[in-house]
Amino acid sequence: MSEHIENADGQGEILIDGNRAPVPYLVKVVRENSSYEVQISLNASRDWLLTQGFEKEATLLRGNGDSISVRADKAVQVGDPLSVVLHAEPETMASREDLLAAFPELDVARMHRL
Repeated sequence: MSEHIENADGQGEILIDGNRAPVPYLVKVVRENSSYEVQISLNASRDWLLTQGFEKEATLLRGNGDSISVRADKAVQVGDPLSVVLHAEPETMASREDLLAAFPELDVARMHRL
């Protein structure tokens, strides 16, 4: 059984073909039995994405310096909404300690209570 346990905001940059733009992102944590599943998503400007030649995939440079691939559900086109949701593949962490080490965006005090 899964249980949503935490959301955290991060500030990073989106990278497409060497071009960068600042972007906020969301880290969502769900507990799956004894492990944790982490989901990262962000909203990006459709127009900026199209100007950079974006089709479906970009790189998110997280606040801690790590990079992660983010994707749109479909190829972005001019008629799409102004804000496009990009998401990373979920990542599984074996322990709370591993989770906090890999995702410093999380509120350590709140996570220690869980």
